[in-house]
Amino acid sequence: MNWDTLFSLQGHGPYILGAYGVTIALMAWEVLAVWRRSRRASGQRDGASGTGGSARGASAAVASASPDRGSSASPASVAKSDSGTSP
Repeated sequence: MNWDTLFSLQGHGPYILGAYGVTIALMAWEVLAVWRRSRRASGQRDGASGTGGSARGASAAVASASPDRGSSASPASVAKSDSGTSP
């Protein structure tokens, strides 16, 4: 088997190899995104401020800690009440 046969694949080589290339690139991107997310999460757990998004994390923590958050209904009870059926 030579390189011409590999890239030719009866005229479908560019499509097949392109699909493999896109798949490998997306898988690498997913691994990188999960790695960065886990590093950011471990940094927030330890109390260290991560790069980018630290203000967003702080505002989310303040919002979840505030006692007056509107309705005290859980999402499950809201979904039941919106369905029109009574329990």
